[in-house]
Amino acid sequence: AYSHILRNKELAYKVLTADLPWIERVMTKSFLPELIKGLTKMIAVQLDGDDAIIESTKKIDSVLDKVAERLKEGEYICGNSFSAADLTFASLFYPVSAAALPEMWDKRMPPIEQFPEAYQEQIAKWMEHPAGKHAIKMYKEHRFKPSNTVKKICMNNPNSR
Repeated sequence: AYSHILRNKELAYKVLTADLPWIERVMTKSFLPELIKGLTKMIAVQLDGDDAIIESTKKIDSVLDKVAERLKEGEYICGNSFSAADLTFASLFYPVSAAALPEMWDKRMPPIEQFPEAYQEQIAKWMEHPAGKHAIKMYKEHRFKPSNTVKKICMNNPNSR
């Protein structure tokens, strides 16, 4: 995702400034070239050529296939209930799900139509994969689960002596 996003300055700006106050958006625009340069170095993103994208895509495909294999045994990655494995997998799938389903994320990512066509096709493929569907299901059933209960925070210890 980063290789696709950081190659396009307008798209990078939208992703990096989502939910930021206006002053930070203005500052980011001023420093965007240096920010992109720093990010590419810090997270080792290759912006020239497609070798890194091809390699990353193969690794992601492999992980999705392994997760799908685990899901053949049941509804969750490990065991019969939601676990840290499901949470972690769904969290790491965020860049894909956020681009494909912006309505789930309060538009924190630009809509998929603004991404390069090759990445749009890849996201669509991953979203249709059984593991991709599992990640979305975990968000819908566990992260965005509607709650009728009100949670209260107790500022004082009710058990104080």
